[in-house]
Amino acid sequence: TIKESLEMFMPVIETALKEGVRVRGYVSCVLGCPYEGHIKPSAVSTVSQALYEMGCYEISLGDTIGVGNPGSAVAMIRAVKEKVPVEHLAAHFHDTYGQALVNLLAALQE
Repeated sequence: TIKESLEMFMPVIETALKEGVRVRGYVSCVLGCPYEGHIKPSAVSTVSQALYEMGCYEISLGDTIGVGNPGSAVAMIRAVKEKVPVEHLAAHFHDTYGQALVNLLAALQE
């Protein structure tokens, strides 16, 4: 589960931070999942917040399967930036349906 994954990440992040290594967190399938379908922005914000609170200096939000559109990208970014300062976010959009650049533009405008 996502909860179990986050629990497994904690000791890795703690050790890295103790050793002076910065950790960048990644959240995949932020706009759609091949198994679960549509992903709620609130789910992405919850995972992002958990990674940020564990000590990740930046959270990369990935549209891994490239199913997003500008509207869904904006909704997701708005939800996440309520819990993680926007200057600690990165975005990664796959161009599966030719939407990567417009999704990125929409996210940057937020």
